[in-house]
Amino acid sequence: MKTMKEIRDQFVQAIENHNPGMVPLTKKYRATENNFPVSIGFMTTFRTINKIKATPYYVEDPKKKQFGVFFGGGRRWKRC
Repeated sequence: MKTMKEIRDQFVQAIENHNPGMVPLTKKYRATENNFPVSIGFMTTFRTINKIKATPYYVEDPKKKQFGVFFGGGRRWKRC
């Protein structure tokens, strides 16, 4: 079984490769983009991002086996 870190790293690699098929999904999953439900293959991030330059910001809930990835930032990210 893969760790959350391995899965989220694989997710980021899938985005850079424009290949949503690389993401290990369960039969039932929920994905959102800008607070709207979306099929993972139709996410704008999979179609437009070529290289992630800044370190992504991750939010994880290991108990529910969920994570979120935020891109962008640079100096704008404020960590609590």
